[in-house]
Amino acid sequence: MSDTQRFILLFVLVVVFGVAGSVLATSKDDIVFPVAELGNCQDEAECSAYCDDPANIDACLAFAEQHNLMPAEEIEKAKRFQSIGAQGPGGCTTERECEAYCENVNNIEECLAFAEQHGFMEEEELQEAQRVAAALRAGAQLPGGCTSKDACEAYCEDPGNMRECIAFAEAAGFIPPEELKEAKQVLKAIEAGVPPPNCRGKAQCDVYCQEPSHMEECVNFGIAAGLIPPEEAEQVRRILPLMKAGKMPGECQKGKEACEAYCSQDENIEECTTFFVEAGFMTAEEAEMFRKTGGKGPGDCRSKEECEAFCNSPQNQEVCFEFAKEHGLIPEEELRNIEEGTRQFRQGVEQAPPEIAQCLKETVGEEVLQKIQSGTLMPSRELGEHMRECFEEFMQKQQQMMEQRMQECLAMPCEQAFACLENMPTGGGPGEGPGKGEGPGEGEGPGGPSGFEQAIQAKIESCVQEFQPQESQGFPGEFGSPEEFHEGALPPGFEGESPEDIERMFQEQEEQRIRQQFEQEFEQQFQQEFEGQFQEQQQQQEAPAGGSVIDAFLYLLLPLLPK
Repeated sequence: MSDTQRFILLFVLVVVFGVAGSVLATSKDDIVFPVAELGNCQDEAECSAYCDDPANIDACLAFAEQHNLMPAEEIEKAKRFQSIGAQGPGGCTTERECEAYCENVNNIEECLAFAEQHGFMEEEELQEAQRVAAALRAGAQLPGGCTSKDACEAYCEDPGNMRECIAFAEAAGFIPPEELKEAKQVLKAIEAGVPPPNCRGKAQCDVYCQEPSHMEECVNFGIAAGLIPPEEAEQVRRILPLMKAGKMPGECQKGKEACEAYCSQDENIEECTTFFVEAGFMTAEEAEMFRKTGGKGPGDCRSKEECEAFCNSPQNQEVCFEFAKEHGLIPEEELRNIEEGTRQFRQGVEQAPPEIAQCLKETVGEEVLQKIQSGTLMPSRELGEHMRECFEEFMQKQQQMMEQRMQECLAMPCEQAFACLENMPTGGGPGEGPGKGEGPGEGEGPGGPSGFEQAIQAKIESCVQEFQPQESQGFPGEFGSPEEFHEGALPPGFEGESPEDIERMFQEQEEQRIRQQFEQEFEQQFQQEFEGQFQEQQQQQEAPAGGSVIDAFLYLLLPLLPK
């Protein structure tokens, strides 16, 4: 039956009034005659006559309910009908009477009012029927002037009357937009001369087109009518030979949803995988993954796009990792690397200084940290970002303290400056003291390497000037005044030099010796330590690109963990 004929069913309240027929139409092979509960009726005809009598409706309903011969909701409607006197529109009391009365479109208003008053129709069906009634009130004519169910069905199943039936369905507004679009596409193809399948009505065509010998006919019409999108047409043509050969997996002939449901069952995985590979929809590698996963991924995702969207969400990364691990989708070596990175991550959380640990508790919660440390929760990208922020905040505070302390040391007299620098904490990770932190970059002020070098150089110059007179006081006395030098008494290598030049050369050598001694002592205690820390911290800011989601956050955080 086509969609354009559905309104005919709304005229008939057979379900409401057809109690007798329904009792005998279900599982009659299980009924043993005579039926004592139904007046000892001897056969189907006699029992039908018995239940047509309104006086016997209670017995018939009880029998139907006892033997599950009617759906529970239909029995409830029948009981409701009995409770209002077992009399319907136009005074009908049996299925045949009510069907005959309500099939007449002239009685549609009365039948709908009765159904609405007593709750005999679902809300959606009632609204559709009311739209039909409204169209008739507005002057619309039923297709071909039909006045009964059978007449309208016969008229609208004829392809030549399709345009008229679609127009009425559209005017009445009870056909959904998508179905209306498809109906018009079919009509356009038929009017263009494309031969439709040799079937009438949706139900009949569904059966007809499932036959292998009819599949090509139906597919060609579906493509010509635009019912099969262009991007899917090539795929359909590719599987058509397999369909005709009877190789289509089970329920896949009934449509995409039925096929997905069928192929998601474990017992059908191999059949579906073989078909998809043979049809060219899967590579051998994809088929192997399909076999491992049962055709669905974490969160029941069914396509690459769905699975990527699901697993890129931070709250789903643990589920995705466990799914990949369980189904052998991660190579052993990569799995070991990930697990080792996770172990180091947990170790980093455990060894973090109290300030960092407190920061993590405040941002991600103590419960989450406990799960990570116990191994029941895998670190996520979001957690990695929080951990980085906590480390950076801690390092910046430590660096500020170091800068302040260094400036205090450099402001002291030379001897006190050396003692101050010797007492400053050095080296190690974040947990070993304030010696490791991220300061400003080069040229960004006194905290950067360039700024420290300038401050150190200035201090060296100052201290050299202070120490030089003390270190060189004995110089003139050791070699005498320039006037006392004579050529025969000059040390080797100084022959031919004047006394003034010799004194200047010794003076320069002594100054250079003092400067080198001071610089070595100063730089060994401070400068090399801080410059090394800045270089190491800058290197740690780089994270390799690419890799999996899990690899990304592990590589991101590992450089921040305590050594």
